[in-house]
Amino acid sequence: MSITAAPPVLILTAPNIQISINPSAVAPITDADAARFLAQASMGASRELINQVKSQGYAGWLDG
Repeated sequence: MSITAAPPVLILTAPNIQISINPSAVAPITDADAARFLAQASMGASRELINQVKSQGYAGWLDG
């Protein structure tokens, strides 16, 4: 039996350093996480914005 991990979506490299981010290993965004993010990235959080961040992710919301 062999287990194959999904390839990372983002790889950052620098001399002697490599950072890989696998989105399946990232915890889902909670209401509290989304509200804190929106407080810092916008004029505040509403239920509608929290739901958008949770469904689109941070980068998706910023790009949207």
